Amino acid sequence: MNVNVIFCGLEFPNPTVLASGYLGVTGASLANCTRHDCAGVTSKTLFLEERKGHPNPTVLTFKGGMINAVGLSGEGIKNAGHEFEVYKEQAPNNPMICSIGGKSIDELVECARIAEDYPIDMLELNFSCPNVHDEMGRPFACDPKMTEDGMRAVRKVTKKPISVKLSPNVSNIGLIARHAEAAGADAITAVNTMGPGMLIDIHMRRPILANKVGAWAQWPSNPSR
Repeated sequence: MNVNVIFCGLEFPNPTVLASGYLGVTGASLANCTRHDCAGVTSKTLFLEERKGHPNPTVLTFKGGMINAVGLSGEGIKNAGHEFEVYKEQAPNNPMICSIGGKSIDELVECARIAEDYPIDMLELNFSCPNVHDEMGRPFACDPKMTEDGMRAVRKVTKKPISVKLSPNVSNIGLIARHAEAAGADAITAVNTMGPGMLIDIHMRRPILANKVGAWAQWPSNPSR
């Protein structure tokens, strides 16, 4: 049975795409996901410069799902070209979506300019990370105008398809999605992880994550878990 999907002009072997996160952080590890039936992959969000992120522990599983506060660690878009080349060498038939972020619209635009020269197929604008408020302030995806302004600025510097990654922590996500679309977005990534959440070590009487709070994703309902 043919399960190919054409999405934003790109052909995917099936409808499953790896979300941006910690399962694939290098070209080789992303390519490995395609060998386990991911039709395409999304890179870990890259900023202009290298980011250390939060100290460990940053990722935990629990009975109801998974919680994380990685803090957008990464080598920076300036240093990431070789990883995209490795991915394309190992998975030439599986689209690569490059996720980028920025502390400002100018930084976001510069990331998009650099990514334009890399072997990527699509951009994802991460406007919604929930774990770096203290450092970056309110995410773009919490404000319709910020979302529209950021999307419009990036649209001017790339012809690649663009998806805007939105936050679930808003009162009207549809309104924000429409502003992204009006500014030229080709797709919406719905949604980033939910938060804030906290896991507590009852014996130590303190939060387990180094960041104390994190964002979480719930497992599908499964009585066997």
